[in-house]
Amino acid sequence: MKHWQEGRFYELQKYYSQINARLVCKRNFLVVKLLRPFMGYLCNETRIKCS
Repeated sequence: MKHWQEGRFYELQKYYSQINARLVCKRNFLVVKLLRPFMGYLCNETRIKCS
């Protein structure tokens, strides 16, 4: 691979990983919001302390 192509690929990778991190954050937030009541129920059922 040519040197400039490697650099370009690295930049793209960095860019996509940033976007990915944001999406994962958003998705996790939504999932937590949706599942919180259910998780609370599960924790009560199994006597596990939830933070």
